[in-house]
Amino acid sequence: RSIFLNELHDYMGIVCTLPCVNCERFEVFERASGAEGKRASTFYHLVDSLSPKALSNAYFTVECHIQNLAAFVNQWLAYQTLWDSQVADVADSVKGDLNKWHSLILEASTARTTLDSTATMTEFGPIVVRYNKVQSQVNLKYDSWQKELQTYFAAVLAERIIENFEKISDAKTRLENVSLEGSSVTTNEIVLGVTFLQEVNQ
Repeated sequence: RSIFLNELHDYMGIVCTLPCVNCERFEVFERASGAEGKRASTFYHLVDSLSPKALSNAYFTVECHIQNLAAFVNQWLAYQTLWDSQVADVADSVKGDLNKWHSLILEASTARTTLDSTATMTEFGPIVVRYNKVQSQVNLKYDSWQKELQTYFAAVLAERIIENFEKISDAKTRLENVSLEGSSVTTNEIVLGVTFLQEVNQ
C-alpha cells in the first residue's frame, strides 16, 4: 500500500511542487513577505481545488490493486496444502469408492493443467510479481501427488477387479449347475434357479 500511495503522491507532486512564477524580482520596491510563504512559492494549493471525487477514485483504485494483489498471492499460498497434507490421508478418506476416486483424479489433473502457463509474471500497477520459481515447485509437487494418487487408485481398482472376477466366476459355476428343464427337476429347484438368475441380472 505504501508503494502505491508513494507513487500516487509522486505523480501529484509533479505539478504541486512546481515553483510558481515570482514577480517580485521585477518590482522596484520590496514588498513585505506575507504569511503565505512557502505555500505561495509552489502549486501545492491546487490540491484544495481538486475534486474530492477524483481524489477518492484514485485512492479507491489503489485499494482495488491491493485487494487484487492480496488475492493473487493468497492463491499461490493455498498450494501450501500440497506440502502440509499427505496422499495417504486423502486415500484413506476416499477409501474404496470408485466414483470419488474418479472425481479426485480428474480434479487433480484439471488443477495441474491450470498451472501449465507460459506467463511468469503479473503486474499490479507499479508492483510486479514474478512467480516462475514458485510455479516450478508447485508443478513438481502436483506431479508427485498425481503419481502417488494413481498408485493408490491402481491398488484399489485391482482389488475391485479381483473381487468382481471372483463373483463372476462363482456365478458362472452356479449357473452351470442350474437346471430348469427335465422331469427330475423339482419346483423348489426351479424357483431357486429363477431367483439366482434375477440376482445375477442385478
